[in-house]
Amino acid sequence: MEHAVQGTGSLTLGQFSLAGADPSTVPQLPRPPLWEVWLFESAWTPAIGLLAAGVVAFWLLNRAGKARQGALAGAGCVAAAGALLLTAMLVETPREQMVERTRALIRVTADQLGATIARGEDPPLADLLAEDVVLMMGGQDWLIGSDQVMAQVETVPKWGVRVERAAVVRSSAQSRDRNSGFTQVWVRAEGNFALARSWWRIGWRRESDPGDPSGYRWRATTIDCLQLDGMVNPGEARRFGN
Repeated sequence: MEHAVQGTGSLTLGQFSLAGADPSTVPQLPRPPLWEVWLFESAWTPAIGLLAAGVVAFWLLNRAGKARQGALAGAGCVAAAGALLLTAMLVETPREQMVERTRALIRVTADQLGATIARGEDPPLADLLAEDVVLMMGGQDWLIGSDQVMAQVETVPKWGVRVERAAVVRSSAQSRDRNSGFTQVWVRAEGNFALARSWWRIGWRRESDPGDPSGYRWRATTIDCLQLDGMVNPGEARRFGN
C-alpha cells in the first residue's frame, strides 16, 4: 500500500455535498458503563439524587416523630454525596485523560493553521503524536509518522486555508485497557473558508515519559477523519499534496 502523498490532485463537484454527511450516520464509540461514569467522571447526578433522598428521608422520619433517625439518614446521604463528588474530583480516568489530550491536540493544530486558541499549558504538537502515528482519511492511510504529519500541517496554510476559531462540539472516549483507547470528536472550525464541521476518531497509547510528573504521556497513534462537511468521501482529501 502506498502511504505517501502523491501529486496535488483536485476534487470534482461530484465528490462534494453542501450539507455533508448526516452526523447521526457516523459510527460512535461504545458507551462506558454508567456506574463508572457516575462514580469517577460525572458524579453530580447521583450526588443530587442522594441529597434529594436525604431530604425526603429526613422529612418522612421527622413527621413520624423520629427526628433523630431522620437527621442521621439525611446526614448519611449528604456524606455519601460528598464522598462521590470527592472521588470524582480526585480520580482522573484514562478516558478523561485522553479527552483532555484530544482537546489539546485540536487547539495546538488549529494554532498551527492560524488560530490563537492554544493554552499556555498545552504541549507542542510533536509531544502529542506518537512517532508511528498514522493520519487517515475515511479509514484510508494517508501519512505515516509524526514527521510527515507535522510537515503536512505546516503545508496546509500554503493552500490558502486559515483557521480563526476551532472548538470541540461533542466528544466521547473508549478505554481498551489502561494503556490504550480511542476518542471521537465533532469539531467546528471557522476561518477564511466560512464554517466546517468534521468528525475525527483518534487512537491513543500511553507511553513512558520520565520527563512528565506522572511518568507517562498519552500520544496519538491514529488520527482518522470520519466525516467532513462538503465532502462525500473524506478519503478524497488524500489527493491534495505538498
